[in-house]
Amino acid sequence: MSAARAALTSLHDVRGVQGSFLLLPGGELVTRESLPVVSDASLSDTGRRLANVFQAIDGVCPGSEEVVLRFDGLALFARRSARAVVAVVVSEGVSVPALRMASNLVLRQIDTLELTPAPSAEAAPPPPAPPKAPPRPRFWRGTVIAEDE
Repeated sequence: MSAARAALTSLHDVRGVQGSFLLLPGGELVTRESLPVVSDASLSDTGRRLANVFQAIDGVCPGSEEVVLRFDGLALFARRSARAVVAVVVSEGVSVPALRMASNLVLRQIDTLELTPAPSAEAAPPPPAPPKAPPRPRFWRGTVIAEDE
């Protein structure tokens, strides 16, 4: 287990934490912890969107460090530092002050680590193109006039 992932594991000490993931400031996924039903591609997309959210919030309130996005029964708590963003999926009713404190400790642990983006599925070569279908004849009033190429 990597040191960054081990730091994320400590977030489970807060009651209501479902899982977490670590991003670089630009939104690139570094590692994840305990989110088996979410793909890496979805987390990477979420990372890019979180980077955009923080950028938009900076236009209104410069220097903001956290954001909470609430969904049906769940919330996404994201806290950032200069080097990383810790995103935590939590259930409703979680203690936000406890989550703040735990995420602050995780960010302090991560500040000493060398963070690199996780290898993505997008870097894999694309699958080969399917073979072309055989040409079909074209008809006009029941008479073949040409074949598709």
